[in-house]
Amino acid sequence: MKQVHSQHVDDESYFDSYEETSFLKTSYEEQIKLKSQYINTQFQSLDIKSDIKPIILADHPQHYRHKVTSSATNTKANGKWQLKLGFYIENTHKIKPVFESILQHKAIENTLKNIETILQKNKFTAYVKGHSRGIIKHVLIKRSYDSGDLLVVFVTQGRIFPNSKQIIGMIREKNPSIKTVVQIIQNTDTHIVLYGEDKVLYGPGYIIDKIDDLSFKLSAKSFYQVNPEQMMKLYHNAFDLANINKSELVVDCYSGIGTLSLLAAKKAKSVVAVEMNATAVKDAIENASRNHINNVKFIKDDAAHFLETYQERVDVLLIDPPRIGVSMNFIEAIKTLKPKRIVYISCFVETQIRDIKQLNHLYDIEAVQPVDMFPYTSHIENIVLLTLK
Repeated sequence: MKQVHSQHVDDESYFDSYEETSFLKTSYEEQIKLKSQYINTQFQSLDIKSDIKPIILADHPQHYRHKVTSSATNTKANGKWQLKLGFYIENTHKIKPVFESILQHKAIENTLKNIETILQKNKFTAYVKGHSRGIIKHVLIKRSYDSGDLLVVFVTQGRIFPNSKQIIGMIREKNPSIKTVVQIIQNTDTHIVLYGEDKVLYGPGYIIDKIDDLSFKLSAKSFYQVNPEQMMKLYHNAFDLANINKSELVVDCYSGIGTLSLLAAKKAKSVVAVEMNATAVKDAIENASRNHINNVKFIKDDAAHFLETYQERVDVLLIDPPRIGVSMNFIEAIKTLKPKRIVYISCFVETQIRDIKQLNHLYDIEAVQPVDMFPYTSHIENIVLLTLK
């Protein structure tokens, strides 16, 4: 049986550039069977009040990725080195100079092809550690599901980007859907793709996407699910389980740019959103203003520290942490606060289960709802509803 796991494939890191091969030649029906077996096996040691719900399938399991990170390398052609874009080969530091895949949205794939050609014609080369000439490290593209607008990010070694205006003009001539271009400037060797200073080269520096009737600003460094169609199913199902009403206070930890917080605000009396990343908090405040929502309070703080010092009654706690899950301090704070309901969304089921086991004596597992967020990969997203005993 192929390995199935749930590592968060959208972490803004070196590993976002990997192309996973294990599921690419597996039928969608077989993928769902394997993922169902995985979820059932992982939860078999826990007492669940009802059966694990069937995985929510993707209507379009191919070409769904609306964010793609390609990495630059140099290959020899006709005796000369030229830049190629591609993905890291799984479990290696080697780049496969091919970016076509059944995962990427076709508009992004086409844009990457044009960018590669234009960079080659203008004699750009990829940065190589220990050499001073190459500058391009990564090219990242985000696409708005609502409008089709594109955001292009060039990650460079150093500040210099020769003839950037002309380069952008040539790229936009081929791809007019590009509404903004950003440069991420790195001065060190790092595996983190979006580490460094960001500089807007063209446009406003962000694009806009929608979830239901709410608009969200997507900037170069903001986290946003790569599969918008499945993201909407994920959030709708999470809120169906949460069953929030107009008399309740909701706390949303790891709130990012405010997607869950603002959706919850339409259902709740008030929402407190907690996020450590200052840029994400700034974007979230702008998103609230953009949508004329005023019953959300955004707080820049560590989630565990915030819960440890929070004094209000919490009706619903929303948790959507990175793959490492939550800390023991966070768990202890939950034990003190005792929110009535917890909706735990996870991109890494192993740490989700580890955290839930720490709360077994206080909470019942009312529902488990997996979502196939990443077809043709071994990853799975999962929602768990916990209710206070």
